[in-house]
Amino acid sequence: MKKISTNKTVNLFILCCLLCSHQLIIAQCHIDDWTALKALYESTNGHNWYDNDGWELVKNDEPPIDCDLNYLCGIHNSYSCNVVLNENGRVEQLILSDNNLRGALPAELGSLTQLKILHIYNNEYSLKGEIPAALGNLSMLTELRLGGNEISGSIPATLGNLSNLKWLSLGGNNITGELPAELGNLASLEFLFLGSNKLSGNIPSTFGNLHSIQQISIKSNQLSGSIPSEIGNLSNLVRLLLTNNQLTGSIPAEIGNLENLKFFELRSNQLSGSIPPELGNLNNLFDMDFRYNQLSGSIPAELGNSSCNNLYLGNNNLSGNIPPEIGSITRLFDLDLSANQLSGSIPPELGGITELNLSNNQLIIALWI
Repeated sequence: MKKISTNKTVNLFILCCLLCSHQLIIAQCHIDDWTALKALYESTNGHNWYDNDGWELVKNDEPPIDCDLNYLCGIHNSYSCNVVLNENGRVEQLILSDNNLRGALPAELGSLTQLKILHIYNNEYSLKGEIPAALGNLSMLTELRLGGNEISGSIPATLGNLSNLKWLSLGGNNITGELPAELGNLASLEFLFLGSNKLSGNIPSTFGNLHSIQQISIKSNQLSGSIPSEIGNLSNLVRLLLTNNQLTGSIPAEIGNLENLKFFELRSNQLSGSIPPELGNLNNLFDMDFRYNQLSGSIPAELGNSSCNNLYLGNNNLSGNIPPEIGSITRLFDLDLSANQLSGSIPPELGGITELNLSNNQLIIALWI
């Protein structure tokens, strides 16, 4: 067998080292991640981002030999642009907020399979297009924040696949369509912000399966139908904000089970029926706002057992006497019962309330001694 010369052996060794070195470098630039980031850069006018340092590495048709995604803008905790890799060199965090993204989010983002945090919000209402259904492939995602843009279309049902998702924020866009029932599969979800969109249809009863949820805000949309009684299953719920919609029907008595509820706001809907006395069980309640609805019947005396600082029941069709028990709410600061059909005398127990509005009723004003 012919003996390989020393020089050839050395050259072969150097070539192997170069190939191994190339593979190690590419390990910091996974082809799927590089392809997804390239698509994002191109589809959102990346050359006009406020901060696009380092993104020149996605301008070619393939990753450069020295490709390293660690050099993308914001690796040192920039607020507007931050790309963080995990121990395997895969993209784990992508933040492009307040960064002048213009265009639409590409479907290729669904290839960032190690991604845990995706923040692309507040881009001067210039980010348009729809939410890619492929985002439902990001099984490790814990935070998805796309608020404050001009995103349209509907919420993809595939987002219901994100079993690790804790934070979903899509507020302040032009999103239409109905709330997907599949969102009820998000067993880890703690924060849901969908306000200031154009969502319509009912609140799915499957939302009663969001047992980890702490905050639900779907205010300022076009939701209709009734509030599902299954909301009463959400024992960790702290904020329930459904103001400025077109909700009808009555307030579910089951909401009285939400012992951790602090903010309960239903203002400016078309709700009718009476106020459930079970709401008096809400011992941690801070703010109850039911103004501008069509609620009728009397004010339950049981509300005196709650802990409201602010109780707003104005501009409804409530009738009967004001229960003196309302004055027993120890922390009550602001009480609005205006523009109802209340009658009888004003209980002296209300005399210690700082902000009291009883105007436009049929009440007898007596001298409190």
